[in-house]
Parts: sequence; structure tokens; C-alpha cells
Amino acid sequence: MKECCVLLAPQEEIANIAQSECQKRGWPCKVIYCVNNSVAVELAKKYRESGVKVFISRGGMAKAVEKEAKATVIPIEIGFQDIAEAAVQAKDLGTKVGISINTAVEHDLNRIRSMFQMEIEIIKTPPDGLLIDAIQTACENGFQVIIGGVAPVYFAQQAGMKTVSLRSGKKSVLTAIEKAMARAGEGYGLEIFQTLQEGIVVLDQDERVLYINDSASRMFTILESKVLNKTLQEALPMLSVSSHEKQRRWKEYEGFTYNKKQYIKIESDFLPGKSKIGKVVQIYDAQMAELLYNKIYAGRDGGHHTAKYTFSDIVARDLAMTKLIEKARLYAGAGTTILITGETGTGKELLAQSIHNASSRRNQPFIAVNCSAIPESILESELFGYEPGAFTGALRSGKKGIFEAAEGGTVFLDEIGELPPKVQAKLLRVLQEKEIMKVGGSQAIPFCGQVIAATLADLKEAIEKGSFRRDLYYRLNILNLHIPPLRERKEDIPLLVQGLSEKICSRLQVKLPSFHQKDIKLLQEYTWEGNVRELENILERIIILKGFQEENQKNQEDFSDVVREVLEENTRKGEGSKEDTCKTLEEEERQIILKALKRNRGDREEACRELGISTTTLWRRLKEWGLQNEKF
Repeated sequence: MKECCVLLAPQEEIANIAQSECQKRGWPCKVIYCVNNSVAVELAKKYRESGVKVFISRGGMAKAVEKEAKATVIPIEIGFQDIAEAAVQAKDLGTKVGISINTAVEHDLNRIRSMFQMEIEIIKTPPDGLLIDAIQTACENGFQVIIGGVAPVYFAQQAGMKTVSLRSGKKSVLTAIEKAMARAGEGYGLEIFQTLQEGIVVLDQDERVLYINDSASRMFTILESKVLNKTLQEALPMLSVSSHEKQRRWKEYEGFTYNKKQYIKIESDFLPGKSKIGKVVQIYDAQMAELLYNKIYAGRDGGHHTAKYTFSDIVARDLAMTKLIEKARLYAGAGTTILITGETGTGKELLAQSIHNASSRRNQPFIAVNCSAIPESILESELFGYEPGAFTGALRSGKKGIFEAAEGGTVFLDEIGELPPKVQAKLLRVLQEKEIMKVGGSQAIPFCGQVIAATLADLKEAIEKGSFRRDLYYRLNILNLHIPPLRERKEDIPLLVQGLSEKICSRLQVKLPSFHQKDIKLLQEYTWEGNVRELENILERIIILKGFQEENQKNQEDFSDVVREVLEENTRKGEGSKEDTCKTLEEEERQIILKALKRNRGDREEACRELGISTTTLWRRLKEWGLQNEKF
């Protein structure tokens, strides 16, 4: 195997770690222990001539190779854990400790000072100075212990000081090698999987194990060394599939049992570059996945789904807004479907929760779902649930959907315009027949609850484009509430500023500022494209800056300048960017999709698989562009 990179180790320990790990993983990285910088530089020059472009080293040796051999060097970083371990050893050797390392930052040292109650400072070498002089100066200034790499430790020992060598941990070494291989075009970025809780197994094209993370090793009680470079059938037969399964179209989820415990397996192509390398297998504990689902949708009251806001939480002095609240109170008693429209940040869910709490359903569940936030592939099963065995990976017990869990209460469907066509049809059935059908089910389940939907999109325009069902729109739009944007209800801004400021100051544990009339006027003159949500964000910035000014004894005039400056900065960021960005992103998406279709000679399923999107999404995009019948 030809090496793609060379690690020049300034310490034998680093060389031993790197050599062992590269052998285990079959990584094309040459490891050499170098006794000094001169040797490392000469070796780098030699390997550069033979075609090696990327090198790995640490500290002064890395700098020397980069400068004198004119080579690309990936440094082995020193992490906080490495520094902390050295600091513990140094504390036992003396009371005044110096650390000589480029990557030591004051933030890390502050944490160490606090954790270990010790005096530790960075020993800095001037840009045109020598390290030996910096160490000698530290000795003269009373430093008793020096932490550092090979050179600082050597010079400190010569000066009669006690020393602690900084060691690079296994994680730091592996990360540097990974970066070097990636730079050389051979790396796969596998170490990013190491800290994940789910099990990860990476396979090459021959289904041999390239990598297994610690979580997967614990799940199957097997050492990494026992599985690397072996076929999946040999190493982890519980993850392997039969030849019959291989001939079938790949399924997104698959369940299996190991040691009397249920797991969910998800496979996907491994594409670190432009070509397919193999597969990534993700393994989840089925019970933990179920618990995570319950946690995501659990409310605040003993695990029940609850609405916490009422009409008294809505600030309104503006005439249009007060009329809206009166109408919403009236609608709360009707119990029928309600459609709430309004721009982003206007408080659509706040209004929906208030309606629920004013209705006879107030003691029943309130479940809010953002339709654009749930992946399209699982949205149907999340909303309507599924029967046991409905699809590969389904839990044996089946699962309740959101509508079933909200029985007797309210389901709030935010961003309703983002529902895919198939789910729109099933929702129409819920609204018309008051019954739901689980995925894989054959028996209808009665639904006795209210549906409140919300959207910032123009659903009539979506109907004309063919992306939203006309009959569903009429079912949703029985009762309609439109929340006016903040720029149209400026009379409410003083009350909102007071209420939101109290909330922010309580959270930040700071003093409530006094907004003068000229500050309120500045806020009323602003356009507020992000509405109440934007107002809350800007108020938080202003309050933080106000606290800073009070600490520095600035006057009120300066504070008004801060209000003006924050608003002007926000305006500059927003001007001209929204429309251009939308156009640019839409055009880029169009180009990517059309190129994928051409590469796959019009095969839409293959194009979707390559792009990682559903056929429904592709169909919708092509229809928007008038290309649904186009041949590619």
C-alpha cells in the first residue's frame, strides 16, 4: 500500500499510538519517530520528492517541517484534556507553573486554574526571540515547573527546572491523521462518529468493516481489532442480510434482535467524495428510540401534552388585534377546524394554545407539530401511527400516532402548506370522516378532537401551483384567523417591549432597563419583518448592551444610540438579501436536480436516491417548474 501521508513524531509515544492505529485500520500513513527537527526536515524533503504531499507532526517540529521543507503539515493538536492531565502532574512538583505551547489559550487556563486551584501561565516566545531565552526568563521570574513539548522540556531541564512533558492523546493523533488523509484525498472522516451514542459501522464495497465506533463495540460486546477488515457476515452476522434481501430494493429501516434486545438498523451509501465507497450502518437501541420519541413530544405536566399560554398572555391594544382575540374566543367554543394565517414570528402557536385553553378541551392533550420539521419519509407514520410489522424496522407493538395521542384534545399543525400530497389526502379523511387509518392498518379509528392549522404561505397560490389540495383548503378554512404583522400594530409595541423585557431580564438575571419615549419611537418606526420574535431578539441584545453601559457609567443618550445602532445594523443585514437569496437558492436547487436527472438518464428513482430526497419532493419541484412531463 502506497502511503498518502507521513507522520513525523517528535515523541516515541506518539509514534507508537499512530503505528498501532494505522495498522489496525489499514490506513495508508507512514509513521516515523524523529529524534530532532533536523531529522524531520530532511525526511520531509525526501518524501516530498517521492510524491508525498501531506505530513503530520506536532509543536516546533511541525513548524520546522512546514517552514524549512516547504511542506503541507497537519499539526497534532493538544486538547484541553491533554493540558489538564499535565497540569495535575505539574501541581505536585511546584506552586508556579509555566506552559510553553502554541495552542494553550487563556480560556483553557482559566478553567484549569478554577478546577485545580493552581497558578499557571503561558510562557510566550517573542516573534523574533528564542525559546531558550523565554525559558530562562521564566526561571528567573520564579517559575518552578515547565509544561511543554520536547524542546521546552529540554531547555527547562538545562535551567534546573522541573518539567512535565505534554502528551498527545489517541484522539488527537487519530484526528490529525484523518485530516491529513482527507487533505491527501484518501481520508474518510470516520473519527467524527466516535462520540455518537448510536452504533456506527462503516463498510467498503466488498462489505468489509472499515470502521466501528465505541457505541457499536459496546452493543455487541466485541473489540474493534476483532472486526476490522473482516466481512460483515464474519464479524457482525447480526447486521448481515440474506442474499434474498440483497436482491430486494433497499429499505430505510430494519429491526433485529441481539441478546434478547431489540435494535433498529439504518443503512445508507458512504459517499465521502464523488464516488461511492461502501455503506454506513447506523444502529439504534429500539427502546431508547421510543423513549426519545416520547421525550420529544412530551409536555411539561407529568408527560402529558399541554398548552401553557392563554389569551391573557397576548398583548393587544391595537384595534385589529383586540377584534382578532374576541373572534378567537368565540371560535374556541365552536370546536371546529381553524386556520391561522400570518407571517413568521407573529405568534400563531401562542394563539392556538390560547384557543385550546379557552375551550372545553383544556384538560385534554394539546400536541403541536411543525410539518416542515419532520422528515417526509416518516411524517405519515408520526401523524397517524402504524400497525405492528407495517414496515421493516417497525416496533412489534406498533405505535400510536399524534392524532391518536391527542384524542379528545387539539392537534396544532404548523406550516400546513408543507404537507406532501399523500399526507394531505389522509388529513382530508380525518377532517371529513373524523377517523384515522394507521400505516399498515385496515380498520379506521375514530378521532374526537380539534385540528388547528397554521401557515405563513399563501395556500391559494399553492392550490394554483398544484402543491396543495383545494378540497383540503376548504376543510381547513372553515374558521379563519389572520394575525396582523407587528408593523401594522405599532400601538402594541410599548406593551410588548415592557412584557418581553421583563421576561428577558428574569431569564438573564439582570436589572430591568427603563426605555424612554424616544427609544420606544425608534422601535415603532422599525419595519419588523420578523415580527414579535425579531422584537424579542433585538430587545435581548439591547438589554445586554444596556447592562454593559451601566457598568461603564454611560448616560441615557448613549443608550438611545445603542437602540438606534442595533436597529440600523439589523436593517443593513436584511436589505436586499432576502429576495436575492431566495432566487439564488431556488436556482441552485433547480440546477442540482436537473443535473442529477441527466446523469441518471431520466431515471427519477435513481436521481432521488443520489440526491437523498423522496420521489414526492422531486415530483413537486418539477411541477413547480413546469417540467413534470419533460424527458431527460
